Amino acid sequence: MSFNNRQKNNRLLLAEISAQIEAYPDLRFQQILQNLNITELDKDVQTGKFPHDITRYSSDKFYEESDKTLEKVKKSYING
Repeated sequence: MSFNNRQKNNRLLLAEISAQIEAYPDLRFQQILQNLNITELDKDVQTGKFPHDITRYSSDKFYEESDKTLEKVKKSYING
């Protein structure tokens, strides 16, 4: 992946996040990221293995490329 494509995708992601901030001013930042599928609950939380405190079990996709993240954000609009 070229730097220019990554930068372009990062800017598109920021635009999506900014739009959500404007549309839903009462949401916390982490809620917005989760609603856009940027961060996700770990599979153990989704299957109910850790129902006592789900806030401790969200995952961060540190190595995920921006184009993959953008793809997930676009899918969240289709499925949401």
